[in-house]
Amino acid sequence: MKSPEALKMELKRHEDSHTESLLSYQLPPEQVAFTALPGTVFERIAARNAQGDFSAIPVSILFQGRAIGLFVLDSGPDLSLWTENTHAVFLRSLSINPEFQGRGIGTMVMQILPEFITRHIPELSVNEIVLGVNRENKAAQKLYNKIGFNEYGFNMNPPFVGQIIMKWRL
Repeated sequence: MKSPEALKMELKRHEDSHTESLLSYQLPPEQVAFTALPGTVFERIAARNAQGDFSAIPVSILFQGRAIGLFVLDSGPDLSLWTENTHAVFLRSLSINPEFQGRGIGTMVMQILPEFITRHIPELSVNEIVLGVNRENKAAQKLYNKIGFNEYGFNMNPPFVGQIIMKWRL
């Protein structure tokens, strides 16, 4: 049975109606070093789209219908810097509004992510989620390990040098 908090949370492909809420939060300096804020994410995706690359899918984290976080599922060209699996997706730029942190939302996001991928992006035939995490980001490492991600070494490709490669087989 899902917790009452989980019932109030959902993942959705990003919609324009989520943007204002996502642009309204800032992260503390110690988190900014590890992820991109939604505004930066939107700029990067727009630049890629302008070049014909539509492989980065922004996903909004909704809590009680309000967009409180964002991440990207990416199957683009730099996926090969993280894994040889052509059926993997790269999870990047996860952020959650600090007002909602500490409630287990990150854990809930990871728990419902496989079903979201299967239902909403079946065309990718994903059997693995891969991500990079900074060695100093102990909170994120703890979350990912708890969910089922395993460490596979370090990325030595610029600009990701030294990030821990973590994979979760679905």
